[in-house]
Amino acid sequence: MIESQPVDLSKIIIARKWSYIEWNMHHSNLTMEEFIKNQKSLGIKTDAMTESHYKQQASLEKILGLFERKPKVLIGETLTKKLLSTASLVISLGGDDHLKYVSHFIGDQLALPLNSDYERSEGGMISYLPEDFKRLLPKLKKGDYEIEECQDYKLPYSTPTVRL
Repeated sequence: MIESQPVDLSKIIIARKWSYIEWNMHHSNLTMEEFIKNQKSLGIKTDAMTESHYKQQASLEKILGLFERKPKVLIGETLTKKLLSTASLVISLGGDDHLKYVSHFIGDQLALPLNSDYERSEGGMISYLPEDFKRLLPKLKKGDYEIEECQDYKLPYSTPTVRL
């Protein structure tokens, strides 16, 4: 069993997922309004994707609002092993698939997966919601948590995850 240590809050990195809208905006160089208009012109209903986008943004803001000094937030192609190797804790903000993606960049760093859109995704591998982070933060700061080696067959290799 790995010994828990107080987490250095200044070295937390949030690895968040792209919302469907953000990913398409980034890769097509469209504004959100242009992307939505384009989707509607194709007969695609955009309410669910828009709601999910705003839910994911709100999840990030909830977490960031708990810090005096905002942690580094990485997304998409900005995730690298080198950057994440500097983290005391990597918060994977997304769903199960995002956690699997982020796990490719995590070495010995602790991971805390948070489900960013739990109303649309159950997150079978993810136990915590952004709303839980407020009560988790003091425990992380004190080192009052357990570390579980995540040997889930869906992850590429063992990733130490926080259990509170």
